[in-house]
Amino acid sequence: MDSNRVEVGERFAYREYPQRRGSPFMSVEIVEKARTGKWKVRFMDGPNAGLVDFIKSTNIIVPWAEAEGFLEDEKRMHELIEASSAEWKGPDDPVTQAVDTVLRATGEELFFHDGERGAGHLEISVEAARRVLMRTGLEWEPVELDPLGFIDRTGKLHLPFRTSLKLAQAFAAAEPDSVNISVMSEEFRWEEDCRREYRGTTVDLVNKWRAGWALAKKWTKAAAKDHEVQLSLDELRRRVESTFAAMWQKVGGIERQRTTEIQRLRSLLERAAQELKSLGASEKADDLLSEMIGPKRRAAAAGKE
Repeated sequence: MDSNRVEVGERFAYREYPQRRGSPFMSVEIVEKARTGKWKVRFMDGPNAGLVDFIKSTNIIVPWAEAEGFLEDEKRMHELIEASSAEWKGPDDPVTQAVDTVLRATGEELFFHDGERGAGHLEISVEAARRVLMRTGLEWEPVELDPLGFIDRTGKLHLPFRTSLKLAQAFAAAEPDSVNISVMSEEFRWEEDCRREYRGTTVDLVNKWRAGWALAKKWTKAAAKDHEVQLSLDELRRRVESTFAAMWQKVGGIERQRTTEIQRLRSLLERAAQELKSLGASEKADDLLSEMIGPKRRAAAAGKE
């Protein structure tokens, strides 16, 4: 840790082999500063409890009060890196390049660990992650994005590569213009640099990056294509609904015409029956009316009698 944070009389977490992440700590109390990069300490626990010895600054990892949280962060980071390593294809892979390009297009302060030890995992503040998520169609709560994602003791959110990829693709889909402008700016800047001063290594890098830039632009085009398909489906749905509405309207009009015609015919038959009765043909008039009301209604009327 930073030697400027080490103070005499305070307790710190000591690790015999600093590079062995996850290895246990011993508690030491700082007695005095011996010289640059070295401290006189008293071991407070473990097999060396009570021993006064000299240790290097590199063996002092964190203040003792932070030791438990630090070990928990190391454990969760180890699990995250292992999962990312299984899916991440290295810093030169076009997918890695595309994810990095799109995430930088968000304009937020973040760190995409595309080195070998970082395995393509994303480090970002929770607030910045929420702002990015609000611009996409993903879940707005950052810790819900991935079961391996976690917030460390400093408040930073860490996400594995698979979720970095998912976030980049979602952002490209939501804001294709932002991504395309960022890609075009990078292409122009590096191509101008190559034209202004030819360097073989730079040209090789630019040619390598082109695949990542193309993939980032493809994510925006795929999103636009999906949008067009959705618009086509919406238009088809609208036309089907409009056709059905017109059909039912027409059927309703036919039904109304049918009802009107039945009522007109009934009125004509009733008038004919009245004429027959006035001419003394009451029996024929009754037969006509009986036929008009139909057999079911005649049976119902006979039952009442």
